[in-house]
Amino acid sequence: MVLWGKSEVVNERNERYAAFKTLTEKMVPGSWDYLLPMTAKQMTKTMAIKVPISEASAKVRQGPPSDDKDWTGLILVKPVKGTPVPGPDAEELKLPEHLR
Repeated sequence: MVLWGKSEVVNERNERYAAFKTLTEKMVPGSWDYLLPMTAKQMTKTMAIKVPISEASAKVRQGPPSDDKDWTGLILVKPVKGTPVPGPDAEELKLPEHLR
């Protein structure tokens, strides 16, 4: 799939805050309420970009891949959440429930 759109910097504070929260919760569910609130300095130094989609294209296949001369098939790629590794100051602390 290919998506086209023109990127835009998100300048409005509440929209940026919502974007950071959405991204954090997507990557590590349950983390946003556990983390310290973002400071004004962090908000100033972190950019958020949105890309409204104007066009999209996808290749759709009917049936399994085939070719008489070469190997064909599927290679599945999956994102995997790894085991948390504590920082030096957190080695003795209990891992938060939402990270288990």
